Amino acid sequence: MSAEVEAADQRPVVDGASDLLDLCELSQIVAYSLNAERAQNSIASAEESTRELSARSRFDGRHLEARFRIEVEGPGARYSADVGAIYEVEKPIELTPRATAEFMSKIGLMAVYPYLREAVTGLASRLGAPIPVIGILRLNEITFEAPGGHP
Repeated sequence: MSAEVEAADQRPVVDGASDLLDLCELSQIVAYSLNAERAQNSIASAEESTRELSARSRFDGRHLEARFRIEVEGPGARYSADVGAIYEVEKPIELTPRATAEFMSKIGLMAVYPYLREAVTGLASRLGAPIPVIGILRLNEITFEAPGGHP
């Protein structure tokens, strides 16, 4: 293979969230699952609400999905919402695990979190249940690590 062809096949390697942010645009918000159910043994007050957040990512060279699931047990009901933000780059790139983890923590989560809060609020309203308060999420409050434990 000639050096020219080999160079054309190489994708730039992105190693940080700020570099990735310069290259991508948010193209879609996707709701995968929204669920609410009344609890038989309800929690008495909003102060006793619990929140659990999980994440996963998917990257195909041009599209990065930052997908998050929140599970909330609030006054009288349980809720879950699974929402993803899909980012697109113009030309194919390679992402390091560190770039993906940093992007998920600093950009992806901040983009999706308002949709998760709105989903839980809307579901509670439809059930006629007290709306659980889902607190403010502060930057770096939740971080994700790349495989091998590197933030």
